[in-house]
Amino acid sequence: MPIHVPAPTQPTNKCPKCGTEGVVEQTIGNMTTYVCPKCGARWVAAR
Repeated sequence: MPIHVPAPTQPTNKCPKCGTEGVVEQTIGNMTTYVCPKCGARWVAAR
């Protein structure tokens, strides 16, 4: 089952769902994947 990674429209470490500060999951080039420790949401931020 593929992990859904939303479009990089969130240039921040704040969760788009609940506003909690996200934890960096991985960094690929200038893209950073964050995961929210509170609600488990994932999003991508471009540096």
